[in-house]
Amino acid sequence: MTSGQWKGVMILLLVLFISVAHGHDGTVNISGTIQDNTCELAPDSQNKTVDMGVVAASQFRRAGDFSPATHFTLNLQNCGPAASGATVTFSGSADGQDPELFAIAAEADSANGLALGIFDRNGKLIAPGKTSTEVILKAGQASVVMEFSARYVSVQNSVTVGSANAVVTFIVNYL
Repeated sequence: MTSGQWKGVMILLLVLFISVAHGHDGTVNISGTIQDNTCELAPDSQNKTVDMGVVAASQFRRAGDFSPATHFTLNLQNCGPAASGATVTFSGSADGQDPELFAIAAEADSANGLALGIFDRNGKLIAPGKTSTEVILKAGQASVVMEFSARYVSVQNSVTVGSANAVVTFIVNYL
């Protein structure tokens, strides 16, 4: 090898060693929180009792007559960051004569000829298994009051006296 060739080989090796890139190890830390877009059901609404009071049988003279409204609320709290709306679905036994109403529980001393209607804050009837109108939620809202009412509704032209109890469950649906 001539000195010119040696110089060429040396330059080539030098270029190869200089062009080798050096890598560095590093870490990327990623953190976050996944949260529901729902609210919590407030403790005072988890096992709700609505006292309909005492209603006179004479108030129901024909099918379709109803008692005064008894208002009640379902309360939500601690809404998630993307909560936007909620509805409620009420479930229970539908009345045999009017499936848009809830049946009065068949007990030994039950009143006859009555059913129970549940209504939203605008007075719109919510039939068994159907949803209420939407209540608008704001992200991160601390508390929400959902307003409803209940009424006895006569499903016959005569009503007999007795207890008028119904068991209705509900599910809050988030939109």
